[in-house]
Amino acid sequence: MLVYSAVYWFLSAGLPLGVTFSFLISSPMVDLGSLVLLMSIFRYQSGCCPHVILGLVIAVIGGTIIENLRMEKRPLVCAFGWQR
Repeated sequence: MLVYSAVYWFLSAGLPLGVTFSFLISSPMVDLGSLVLLMSIFRYQSGCCPHVILGLVIAVIGGTIIENLRMEKRPLVCAFGWQR
């Protein structure tokens, strides 16, 4: 439910769909809680850096794919029934 409302507000603010989904992909992977947990369990070099780099690469690739598919032209219908 929170993801649907975040997508709605991001798109209502005029952000492109690729940027929106890039943020939604990277935000749970590269947040402060996961970084602190990884640095406390593993060392900085072995746990934290590859996780951050891989998370950002996956987010950029995912956002680029969604942007290149031109999904903005298709209606976005969620479980709540709203359309863009």
